[in-house]
Amino acid sequence: GKPLPNAKGGGWDRKDVQKLQELVSLKNATQQQQAPEQGDYKLEHGKEGRFDYIIYRIPHGWMNSSSITTESLLQSIQFSASLFGAQTVILITPHFNNNVKTVDDYKAWEELNERIRNLVQATSKGATSENFPHVQLLMLDLGTFSAQFMRLNAQIIGMNSTLIQNTSYPFPLYRIGQRQKGFGKKSFPPSIAEACAKFVEPGTPTCPLNMVSYDGLHLCMETIGGRVVGGLACLMKCTENAAAVYTDLRKCESQCNRMFMEFETSAAAKVSEV
Repeated sequence: GKPLPNAKGGGWDRKDVQKLQELVSLKNATQQQQAPEQGDYKLEHGKEGRFDYIIYRIPHGWMNSSSITTESLLQSIQFSASLFGAQTVILITPHFNNNVKTVDDYKAWEELNERIRNLVQATSKGATSENFPHVQLLMLDLGTFSAQFMRLNAQIIGMNSTLIQNTSYPFPLYRIGQRQKGFGKKSFPPSIAEACAKFVEPGTPTCPLNMVSYDGLHLCMETIGGRVVGGLACLMKCTENAAAVYTDLRKCESQCNRMFMEFETSAAAKVSEV
């Protein structure tokens, strides 16, 4: 999460991209030299320093949700694809975080994720949009994982069902009283449903933390990393198996998200009965 190139702290610029492309070209050249003269080995991807995939994690929380429009997403996708030469871009829907502080923030987070889903669903490779003559879009729905996890965790830790079912005030907005020790500002405390392993009353100074988020912002990759990496690998495989056929690609994408980004409703029901 480095800032923009013209801000203090550096960031990405064209020189960084060029170095990465040179590295990929060198690696591929080495692999080609080492490849056997006979056999099934083929260097299909990454030719001439191009990348196969771009995994685009939208910096939600550092940007206002309303500023992340469909138009700005299109521009970012086009620009990054042109820089890296990738033909597939995987968008990751943002998970809930402690920058979502009000009901309006929560609605904006949900609307942003819906914009991303609609954008991906409406775009197939070279067929349905002039904006993407050479790029196909896929989505890893981390936003759905986050929403379903918080509901399941709220049930497990014993949050009152009245709070969970309250439609006027989303239950993820109930927080402990301060951010956990060692993370500076206290104005961004974690959500009880997201970060706590035991229910405490909203406003309580601290809570026992779970193994999914230790501060309400960052996710514990030791716990969910397998889901994220597995989901991304599954989506990448979709581009090979579906042979870029739109309906097959969307079906494969949906299956990947169901496997790695969703919880079974039957499991949630069983847990709620414990």
